Amino acid sequence: IRATFEEFYWRKNIGFWREVDLFPGRLGYVEKAITEYLDGDYVACIYVLVPQFEGIIRDYITNSIDRCERQFRDALEQLKTIIGSRKLLLFPRTTLNAIIGYLEAGSFWSNTGVITDASIEVNRHGIVHGVFTGFECQDIALKYLILMDSLGFVLLHDRMASGTL
Repeated sequence: IRATFEEFYWRKNIGFWREVDLFPGRLGYVEKAITEYLDGDYVACIYVLVPQFEGIIRDYITNSIDRCERQFRDALEQLKTIIGSRKLLLFPRTTLNAIIGYLEAGSFWSNTGVITDASIEVNRHGIVHGVFTGFECQDIALKYLILMDSLGFVLLHDRMASGTL
């Protein structure tokens, strides 16, 4: 997996994301996280990247329908509804469900108390509030980069389907 998601892959994606303005106002943070990952600074990668998921999703909803729910889980449902309401999906519905499902019910948003080993998995709350130590590893950083790439895939295809790209 690491060999697939190497520097060329990420640099190519950053260029494309910039060209299509995929993460408006936030691409600099995503690019910084990727640079830190490639430099082996996994803690910086994770700290920069993890808070951006919520912002990217809220920005996308606000740009789509002008109003975003306050609670993040409600915003995720809102995003799923927006994308699911398109006349055409350019990817299988299971892809949308897997990505939103992980953000909603996977370790990303899980209760910090259920995470027993921060070297294997962490959640957004524990990262943002400094609960975890010992999580700075390539596997966790790559996991969140792949999750961001997956979210980007869904948002990009939704923009194409909605005619906003």
